Amino acid sequence: MSIEPTNFSSATPAITGQMAHIVFALRALRQDTKVPPLGQLKPGQLHKRVDNYLRAHGFDNLERPSRSTFDRFRRQFGPAFGIR
Repeated sequence: MSIEPTNFSSATPAITGQMAHIVFALRALRQDTKVPPLGQLKPGQLHKRVDNYLRAHGFDNLERPSRSTFDRFRRQFGPAFGIR
């Protein structure tokens, strides 16, 4: 019996855990008229805004994503969310 390879290219990956918190913050920041377009912000500035947004909405320190998690998210999903 042989196992045929499955093509996952058409499947969208599920974003869970702390990366889901980043998506939550990005969607909210995108709707805020006082924030410049997210594509114009440098990665450090965007991480700071995401962290401040999550802190303001009651996320504990351990629930907020670290900078390395944010960088992984940015490299993996950055083009899909229009961030650099």
